[in-house]
Amino acid sequence: MSFSKRAFLALSLTACIAPPETPRTDERRIIATNVPKSAAGGYLFAVRSHLSSLGLLRADGFNRQAAESLTKTLALALDACVTREFSRGALQAGATRVDVSVDKAGRIAHINLTSEPQGAHAGALLCLVPPLHAVHFGEGAERTVVLEALWGATQ
Repeated sequence: MSFSKRAFLALSLTACIAPPETPRTDERRIIATNVPKSAAGGYLFAVRSHLSSLGLLRADGFNRQAAESLTKTLALALDACVTREFSRGALQAGATRVDVSVDKAGRIAHINLTSEPQGAHAGALLCLVPPLHAVHFGEGAERTVVLEALWGATQ
């Protein structure tokens, strides 16, 4: 099964399994979080918004709180961008796997994107990469983050 199909199935479950939390004002776009790992297709943490979903597969070198905060921050940025770009007709539905390496200085050393369909790569470059570069990772050991994102087909 391709990662986009797996991501769609696993991230779509977030609406059924995790009841919506009472959102804070900065999280009003989030529908469901804290998906049980066994039900979320192996995600450590998953967030489902109105037009997008984001699942954290790996967070080597991060504590749970930092990993959850990173996932929520990126999910909110993704949903805002996807909402804006869909309203302009400038984005197609898609899915992306994002592998990020963070160096000891806290800078992104490498980002690898794998997108389906191929045209969805533009959505990842527009809606995921800029928010990743805006994150302050802080100094420390080298770290790795692997995320899967889905937009436009989460309902």
